[in-house]
Order: sequence, then structure tokens, then C-alpha cells
Amino acid sequence: MVKLLGTTEFVENCGFSPGGNSGAQAIFVDGASNPNIEGNTISGFEAGNGSIYLVGTSNAIVRNNRITAGIGGPDGIFGEKNTIDTTVDGNYVDESHGAPGAHAIGFHSTVASESVSGTKVVNNTILAGNNFCVEIGPFGGLTPGRVIVGNNTCRLTKNGGSGGYSFSVSGSSITGNTFDANSFTAMIAAYEIVSSSNTSVVGNSATIGQAWTSVDTAAVAINQSNGISFTGNTINGWGGGNALAAAGWGVILTTAGVTNSIVSNNTVSGNVFVFPKGQGSGAIFQQCQASGAVCSNNSYSGNVLVGDGTPNSLGFRLENDTGTMQNTLISGNSITGTNYGVDVWNSTVDGTHIYYNLFSTTSANVVDSGTRTTKAP
Repeated sequence: MVKLLGTTEFVENCGFSPGGNSGAQAIFVDGASNPNIEGNTISGFEAGNGSIYLVGTSNAIVRNNRITAGIGGPDGIFGEKNTIDTTVDGNYVDESHGAPGAHAIGFHSTVASESVSGTKVVNNTILAGNNFCVEIGPFGGLTPGRVIVGNNTCRLTKNGGSGGYSFSVSGSSITGNTFDANSFTAMIAAYEIVSSSNTSVVGNSATIGQAWTSVDTAAVAINQSNGISFTGNTINGWGGGNALAAAGWGVILTTAGVTNSIVSNNTVSGNVFVFPKGQGSGAIFQQCQASGAVCSNNSYSGNVLVGDGTPNSLGFRLENDTGTMQNTLISGNSITGTNYGVDVWNSTVDGTHIYYNLFSTTSANVVDSGTRTTKAP
């Protein structure tokens, strides 16, 4: 194992393998500043917290490495405990043989009052195992800010894993990433945004097609989050089911049953949602389902929803089981080939505005069981 402890140390163009030692680890960066780990080949490791493991490190550069996990191996690249302002750029990470909990790239704050803010994950090519390609969040520490995740590719290699990308961040940017289900299922989402705020999710794509029709997994989950701008993304396929009961969705905005959750002031605009063929699932689901939760002032505009006329398929479903849901705007969307357009599910959905959408449905354009709903052609 190589261990970096100092300032401006370099590990470049080296090869690392465990050499038959199942307990061997590759690179450990502990409390260092400005380390540079570049152009290395790391393969076959089965132990440790990460093939490249960073703790309490600042301004690290991890670039153009090729990392292949051993059987039951650790995360490809993992940083925690005040590892700040890290750049992870242009790496190839194959986590297909890793342990069930191993991420390809993960950054966790881990400890109270500590953070992994300023993490930048860009231009990486990733094969997922059972966990996410990229996961960044507090996990016991502070919510990271100033996170940038851009232009990465994520491809599944197994059924029943977590999915693509997962974030619990604030003031961050998730841009231009791709996700390919590769005919495999996932249980959480292609993109999970949880307990996040004031973050843009722009120009990403998910290619799922029919791969998830046996599960009711959403392509995108915006969970307990506020101030999210989900804009200009392309989502092709998601889970199957019946949108009037239980189903997968293109995107779900939800409290996930967590008391006092805030799911408000989110914008979903200019996206394309292509339904999985032959499935009665839905494109966009907003659900409040927890005591004290607020799911208000969310806006959905300029989205293109493309169905194939399957019974029970649905463009939008707004449902308030417990909590407060007010002032939802659904405006200027194109909703074609669905069984139903917009379903305002129950009377506690208050003050919904449905304006100037283009409908081409096989049944009702709007099913309104809400209170004070306003509509314009």
C-alpha cells in the first residue's frame, strides 16, 4: 500500500495489484494536501474502504486512473471526513465485481461537523456493481455544498442494484451525465436527489427502455428536497405497473413518509419523458405523505411526455395523503399517447393551476378531485 501524508505528493503511472494478499490495499491518502494521483492502474483489490481512499484530505486530484475491483472488493474511489475540494476526473472505474455496498465513486462527510464540500466528479466512465456509480452526501456529517458532477457515464452490470447517481447536497450542479440500464434492473433510481436544496440537474439522460418493467422503480427520485431545478433532461423508460395504483415513474417528487419534509419550490421544465412501451405507468408523480410535510409551489412546464396509449398510463398525478400541497403549476406541457393527462388525486390537493397544455390522450385530459383547481385550454 502507498500512503500519502504530506503536501504536494504524487503517485503517477504506477501499477497496483494485491499480489495474492487478500488484505492488501492500494492507495491511502490521510490528512494530505494537494496530492496528485494520476495515470495509475489498480486491479484486483478485495480489502479496504477504497482502492483509492482519502481521509481529511484537501485539493486532491485523482485523474486518468484505471480501477477494477476484485471479487467483493471496496469502493473504487472513496473520500470522507473533511476531504474537501477533490477533483475526480477522467477515470475508468469497474465496480462490477465489488462488494454489495461498494460504490464506484463515493464521498461521505461521515462525522458530525465535517464535510466533503467542493467535490468535483467529471468525465469518468463507470461500470456499476450493486451500489451507485456516484454517491455524495452527509451520512452522519454535514450536507456537502459546491459539488459538481458532470459528463460522467454510468452503466449497470447487475440486476437489483441501487442505480446510477445519488446525491444529498446543497448549492450544487449535476450536468450532462448519462445512465444506461444495459438491460438490468435497479431498485432506487437512475438519479436520486435526496434531502437536497438549491441544486440544478440539467442536461442529463437515462436510457432504461423496457429493462425495469418488472419493478416499480422511478427513473428520477426527488426526495425531501427543495429548490431543485430539473431541466432539459431526457428520460427514456422507467419501471412498470399501473399509474392509478403502484407504478414506476419518470420522476417522482416525494416526502418518502418523513415527518416535516419540505418538497417545495422545485422546477421540472423542458424535459423529455418517453414511456416504457406497453406499460400503464406514469411520467410525473408528486406525493405528500407525512405529517407536517409541505409540498407546495412546485412548477412543471414545457415538458414533453410521449406515451403509447397503454391503459392506465398517466402524464401527471398529484396526491396529498398527509401534509400540505398547494399552488402546483402544470403549464405548457405536451402530453401525448397517455390514457389520462393530469390526475388531481384528492381534495386535499389545493389550488392547482393547469394552463395551456397540449393533450392527446385516449381518455380524459384532466381528472380533477382537487380543491380550487383552475384550468385553461
